[in-house]
Amino acid sequence: MRVPDRRRGEDFAAALATAVGDLPPIARRTLTWDQGSETARH
Repeated sequence: MRVPDRRRGEDFAAALATAVGDLPPIARRTLTWDQGSETARH
């Protein structure tokens, strides 16, 4: 997944939602979320 050039949390969240949406449900449950500012609104 390519991170948007602007590196704002909102841009990252949109790109992540698109990428995760393509995963099967079982794979989504295995994700570990980082506590960085880019996922603060998760």
